[in-house]
Amino acid sequence: MKKGKFVLVALSILFAGCKTGSGNADLAEAQDPQIDGNQKVRINQVVSNATAALSGALKVTGPNNTAVASPELLSKTACIIAIRVERGAILLGGSGGEGLMSCRIGSGWSAPSFVQTGGFDLGAGIGFESLQSAVFVAEGNLAKSMRENGSFQVNTYARAIAGDSAAALKSLQQYGLAVVQTSNGGLYAGVGVSFNNLSHAEETRNQPVYGEILGGGVPADTSGRECSTYILPMRRNGCIADWEKRTGKKAKRVTSTEILALPADSAPMLTKPFNDQLRTIQ
Repeated sequence: MKKGKFVLVALSILFAGCKTGSGNADLAEAQDPQIDGNQKVRINQVVSNATAALSGALKVTGPNNTAVASPELLSKTACIIAIRVERGAILLGGSGGEGLMSCRIGSGWSAPSFVQTGGFDLGAGIGFESLQSAVFVAEGNLAKSMRENGSFQVNTYARAIAGDSAAALKSLQQYGLAVVQTSNGGLYAGVGVSFNNLSHAEETRNQPVYGEILGGGVPADTSGRECSTYILPMRRNGCIADWEKRTGKKAKRVTSTEILALPADSAPMLTKPFNDQLRTIQ
């Protein structure tokens, strides 16, 4: 009897171990960095919003009841930017929306770089609580600029907003990008929110998320507060300089070029929801 119980327990442990191992293998992404609790909440919110923005854009259909982001559009897309602007942030004087950008590398997608827009224009229809945008960028000089530059222009944003699959393909060909906007789960083809400047949030988002993965340390002040949590650049840079002097270590400045060259599997686990959405795109 005891022997039977022992065998049953052993098999249960073996099964549980196999299940756990398989689950971890499926997750693929790297371990999360040690990020300050409040900052991690904000970063997770950006990931969640960007995932919802991309998911909404992929599901939405136009007047002809076909996907606006058609398979043909997706096959010609080299980079994707998913960003969300909250109405509350506008009313409270927020600095703009935040989101994620990923580009094709090899047969898959890159680790996502955090992006932000420092300002935007409101169109006539501002009745939405939030507006989600997915920007599909064709291969070319624009995609190259977006990969390599910390800040880049998207002057054709408003003109590239598509209301159906044909318009999206035409925009991709004419402007090098196509924009699919959604509000409350439906297509929002009006101008809505438009912006012509985007930048990679290298110091406030990419640095804390990818610093360790790319071989850098995690600069913090003498109280243990991470330098990346300081909003003012002068305070942030001073904190980093002091950390380098105290520890003798060198803070690695991460760049969007390095991040967008990493496979999604090398990104931290906190970006997994967005990466999983990208994995549905061939």
